[in-house]
Amino acid sequence: MEDGRPAPELVQRIIHAAVDRNLLLLSCGLDENVIRLIPPLTLTDEELTQGLDILEASLEAAGA
Repeated sequence: MEDGRPAPELVQRIIHAAVDRNLLLLSCGLDENVIRLIPPLTLTDEELTQGLDILEASLEAAGA
């Protein structure tokens, strides 16, 4: 956020937008304001691209 404070509400909006698009994300951190990505070792380039595209769309949808 612009004021430098944690934004757990924004993280939750991003996570919900991602789940609606079939991408599972995890929140973590003391304030639940961090998005954790844990891709499998067998991730293909196509899957990575698709996941990042979904993440980008989710960020936009959540107003980030």
